[in-house]
Amino acid sequence: MEQIDINIENLRAGLPTLTPYDGSFFYEVALFCLNENGHSSGVIATRTEGNCPQLSISWNSVLDKRAEYTYRDHAEAAEFGATGLAILYSLELTGHNTVERSAKGTSFDYWIGDCKDEEDISLSRFERMEISGIFSSDNQEVKKRFKIKQKQISKSDAMKIPKIVFIFEFSNPLIAVERKDE
Repeated sequence: MEQIDINIENLRAGLPTLTPYDGSFFYEVALFCLNENGHSSGVIATRTEGNCPQLSISWNSVLDKRAEYTYRDHAEAAEFGATGLAILYSLELTGHNTVERSAKGTSFDYWIGDCKDEEDISLSRFERMEISGIFSSDNQEVKKRFKIKQKQISKSDAMKIPKIVFIFEFSNPLIAVERKDE
């Protein structure tokens, strides 16, 4: 099966439109969710739905023990952790170099695109992405969430811009990803 390999530590450097602070946050919370579910570097997330490759996740660092107290709300942690994974995955999948948080009411979470000039951080928006994370569940919940998010992002299909739906479940781990041209 086709596979995308990411090292979540790459988030720590940030992106042209993502600060190193936010990148480090997404890295830490993704690592927390993976560690809490007993996974080690090199873990493979099996694709259960969609038309995109499965995901291999690696890292080298040890998680700060204080993270257990920082990320007590596992549902919230899963959403942010999945966001970090989705950012790296989508950039590998699309070949673009950055993301931008979308505004409320757009029906999706992030724009995926390219930033060509470090002096003028303007983003060429090429794709939409909707993300969801699940700390611990099963394949049925992943499929259910996948359908909900497909319906949600379709509200912005009038834009005629490609879209990605990314769902990550941390306990098994499972991934559901679909990329569609509009």
